[in-house]
Order: sequence, then C-alpha cells, then structure tokens
Amino acid sequence: MNVMKRMVCVMVGLWVIRSAAAAAAPVPCSATGAVVSDPAAAAGRTVIDPATKLAIRVEQPSRDVLIVSVADGKTSIRKEFRSGDVVTTIRNGGRAATITMHGDEVIVSDSNGKKRGTVSKPEGLAQAVGVIGTSTVIRAGSDLLDRLALQADTFEGNALLLTRALLAAAHGDRSSTVEHQQWARWRTTQPRVVRVQNGPGDCWDKYAAEAIRIMNDYIDCISSCTWYSVFCESGCGALYDIRAEMAFLWYFNCNGPFYRE
Repeated sequence: MNVMKRMVCVMVGLWVIRSAAAAAAPVPCSATGAVVSDPAAAAGRTVIDPATKLAIRVEQPSRDVLIVSVADGKTSIRKEFRSGDVVTTIRNGGRAATITMHGDEVIVSDSNGKKRGTVSKPEGLAQAVGVIGTSTVIRAGSDLLDRLALQADTFEGNALLLTRALLAAAHGDRSSTVEHQQWARWRTTQPRVVRVQNGPGDCWDKYAAEAIRIMNDYIDCISSCTWYSVFCESGCGALYDIRAEMAFLWYFNCNGPFYRE
C-alpha cells in the first residue's frame, strides 16, 4: 500500500509541475540544452540511425506538438507529444495499433477494439498491457525498434527507447527498461553547472532524477508484487515505462519549443 500511495503522489506531482511548466514558455532548445537559433530548423530535423541507416525524423509543426517517427519498408512508428497526451501509432501491413497516454489513463487500440487502464490503479493495467504483448502489429513495431541503435541522451533516442521498453516489457523482456534506468543513473551522476535560474538543461536533469525515483518504486514493486498476480514482474516493468513516458511528457512541456516557429 505504501508503494501504491507513493505512485499516486508522484503522478499528481508530475501533472501539477507539467501544467505550470506548459505556461512558462521557455526558450527553444535541444534535449541536451543547446539553444536552437537556426531558422532552417523550423521544420525539424532528421537523424540517421547508425545500425540500420533508417531516418529518424523529429518534427515540431506547432509549439505544443512534437513528433518522432521512423519507418522501414514494412513498419512505421509515429510518436506524437501534444500538450497533455502521448500517442504512439504503429502501422504494419495495412493494419494499425495505437497506444495513448492521457493524464492517468492508458488506452491501447487495435483491430480488436480498445483496452483501458489507469496508472493510479495499476492492477487494472493488465488488459491494456496484455494487448501490447499479443498484438502482431505492435510486435512488428517492437522488432523495428530492436534494430535501432538508440542513444538515450538524445531527445529522439530517449523517446523511442521508452517505447521499445514498454513494448518489450509487455512480453517479459526488461532489457530496455534496464537500459533506460542505467541512462538515468548515469545522467544524474554527471557534473552540473550551478545556474541562477532553471534552464533547458535543468529540465533534462529533473527528468532523469524523476526516472530514478520511479525506478525505486519499480524495485519495490518487483519485491512485493503479489497484487499483480500473474501479471507480476512484466506488469512492474510496464508500469515503470508508462510512468517514465509521462515524466518525458513533463520534460517536453518544461523544455518548450525545440525549433523556432
């Protein structure tokens, strides 16, 4: 029960902070804190994945919308951050599946319908995460992400790593979840410049610190997860990834526009 109470408190705190940050309108910057001043960057940018040579596209069509996408010849993944929502759409062979995170709610949709769950009642996430684990479309997306050499200390790398972690956790693979946790540990141990005011780099650091706090709850969940029943460890991993996704959404709102409008 203590773990559950902490989870609820953290989520409430995240959304209070997110709302305040969204109104602050900080300067445009990259995930690493560099200010973006090139007007040519207005439409976004493309990063070539070193392992697959596939293009990872980052676009910001408006101030409160950011899109990360990647595709090969058969499968496409499009992850959209829009104000208070994160929507991941996976397409494969003419079929599509979406994973939507809105407030406290997680909605998974495919050709078989919709399943919903809430983070504040994680025992109810089993059906939604179950769809992630059994959907052939989502599995195709997972296979695509597995081939990418994602860099967790970049915006697009961290965003897609979280998606890869969630998709993998749904079928019992915690390796990408652990990879994200290792990045968070590394990030929080890096030397920091003391600033008079919060800036873009502070948003990134606070996001990493929040990932560490979520990880501590994840460890508690693994050690006392009887309330998950058969869902158990994969459920704890999925819960970590969902909460980390929501923290990443807070980071986007804290950071402000990545490209000039």
